[in-house]
Amino acid sequence: MTQLPYVMSGRLDVVVHVPSSLDRQIVPISFQAGEFAFLSYLFNNLPSGSDLIVRDAAVIRWVKVSEMEQMLLSDPKSLVLLVRFLGSRLREVQARERALSTRGVKARIGAGLLRLSADLSPRKDGRTLISLTHEQLASRCGVSRPKASIALKHMEQQGVLQLGRKWIELLDEEALKRAIV
Repeated sequence: MTQLPYVMSGRLDVVVHVPSSLDRQIVPISFQAGEFAFLSYLFNNLPSGSDLIVRDAAVIRWVKVSEMEQMLLSDPKSLVLLVRFLGSRLREVQARERALSTRGVKARIGAGLLRLSADLSPRKDGRTLISLTHEQLASRCGVSRPKASIALKHMEQQGVLQLGRKWIELLDEEALKRAIV
């Protein structure tokens, strides 16, 4: 790895592909402005793959590791600050990775829907419509499309949401919040 992405503004989603899991699990993680987008997964010897997806209009600066090394060698105070920062970020990211990888399909889909609905502007009619296909939602939540569709159908039968062609309407956000616990 020769560069690290630094999110200057906006939001960056990273989807990590975990090849060692039985069902080729993926773990989605988001980074906000002011954060280096790096994952603890990058620091092991397993082959890894990840996709970087700009979620909101964003400015990303790729910082060369060699530039960081030169700056750090010339300024020991910056080195100490960076080590503290990276240690803190690594602990945060590891906690995110563990939390997401241990959730079930229904919880991941529910959490994804709540996250997406929080980013929407309120509609005049009061409805919460999320314009996504099952496949797009599954990809963002780190599950397969068939598993996402089964979970969505189950939530629809419970009256939590209504499914349409390329859209999902949230009917009961409180029930959805209870479903992700």
